[in-house]
Amino acid sequence: MPQVDLVTQFLTPLAGLWAIHNAIFLSARFVNEMRETVISGFYQNRRLTAAHMKAIFIDWILCMAATITVCLIFAGVVATASFELALGLPLLKWAGIAVASYPTICAGLFLICSIADSKLMRRAIANTAAEESPL
Repeated sequence: MPQVDLVTQFLTPLAGLWAIHNAIFLSARFVNEMRETVISGFYQNRRLTAAHMKAIFIDWILCMAATITVCLIFAGVVATASFELALGLPLLKWAGIAVASYPTICAGLFLICSIADSKLMRRAIANTAAEESPL
């Protein structure tokens, strides 16, 4: 029976990490596509107006905030579960903490990237608005 406990302690955090990783990367792809739409000024081969770009930018801000929040929630759930469910299985507890560090780091990186990305998008919106201006 001790062998099964070790396998469980090893596989459970890996399964959690895989699920978290997939969710984070799907979210990253979604917000990156929004960013590219605003920066390029095109959506499905159609030129966007500055107003449309600004609307997508606002949606991007909300989606980025949700992505960061979900990363932190994942981290909190995994860390809490690892302490509550370890039941004398120290490897499971420490593996849970290690897995929880991944979405925490991702949240920090999303925050850092969002600052630079928001500057690029604001500039693209301003340039498009200037091109649309009749003056």
